[in-house]
Amino acid sequence: MTEAVAAGSDTDQGEVTATCLIDCSGWKGVLASSLDPTYTRHTRLNYGIECEVPYRSETIHFYLRPEGKRKEVIWVFPCGEQSRIGIGRYTGYAPLRSRLKAFMTERGLSLHRVHGGYFPYGFKPPVVGSLFVVGDAGGQCFPFTGEGIRSSIYFGLLCASLVQKIIDREISLEEGLHTYRRLILEYRRAFWILHSLQWLLITLPESLVCQIFRWASHPRLFSYLWQAYETVVSDRWIPAPPPPEEDLAPPVLP
Repeated sequence: MTEAVAAGSDTDQGEVTATCLIDCSGWKGVLASSLDPTYTRHTRLNYGIECEVPYRSETIHFYLRPEGKRKEVIWVFPCGEQSRIGIGRYTGYAPLRSRLKAFMTERGLSLHRVHGGYFPYGFKPPVVGSLFVVGDAGGQCFPFTGEGIRSSIYFGLLCASLVQKIIDREISLEEGLHTYRRLILEYRRAFWILHSLQWLLITLPESLVCQIFRWASHPRLFSYLWQAYETVVSDRWIPAPPPPEEDLAPPVLP
């Protein structure tokens, strides 16, 4: 692949052509890396695994597990009658399954089906040539928290709205690429803050990290921080729901 222009591709259903190309291939950024071999930075990858178990919790819990400067974080995310319990590492791959199992055994829980993998923390250019890059492929996973689904949905909806305008000939491909790049780069500051928090968590002494966590867990301060985090990405790109069917009925003439 030498340039991000869609000519055609032979499949078992015949040739498929496209006007726009979008790389949403995950942290490897397959298409973007084929255009720029330096695009995917393997040194900026976190690693984690998670499982869902029947465990009810009313609040989110984080457990810091230091090993010198290499720190691991265990989380418990409540999901109704279930909870997602996982472990992540900020310094790349490590065999984490045994440590997750030990944590759960201490709480009388069994380790079931596990899923996980790498997730990037380096915000990357959202456009390579004439290629849109979305989600983990573009480093749009949040550093520090490792959250990637929400940001991928939001930025994916933004990309999709622009691509639809290109298809409908409302804007040109060049205008769509420029607009996508400009809007995504507006979030650089938020990603930089989260990246800085991750760096501090790894480098600061454990005693200081624990003190900061205790300070941040004060109900009023935590509420403010959580609200700020939740609004890193907004819902402005989520399509409005269709009107109720009664609103679609033709008016009754007198």
